[in-house]
Amino acid sequence: MSASSESEIVGYKQPPRKSQFKPGKSGNPRGRPRRKVNMSESLNRVLDDKIVVTGLGKGKTGLEAFVQSIVDRVLQGDSKGSRAASLHAGRPVGHSPTG
Repeated sequence: MSASSESEIVGYKQPPRKSQFKPGKSGNPRGRPRRKVNMSESLNRVLDDKIVVTGLGKGKTGLEAFVQSIVDRVLQGDSKGSRAASLHAGRPVGHSPTG
């Protein structure tokens, strides 16, 4: 037997070294999986972006514009606006502070 054939063991889960890896072929053909979208991070990123409010002509963050629109709805007497304002303030509608 030659020296190269004695040192190379070929068998179950031990392919020959010459044919083990194909040239030009990736070891991970599907690649790394994409990261899942985190809704909380996406919402925070969008609300922190600066936008130009057309009625005022000045820049506000998305969160400031959102809160301003809720306040405008409440001041106009919209019941859905008051519900949204109380939910975002941390107090549900109809909840008394004493219990």
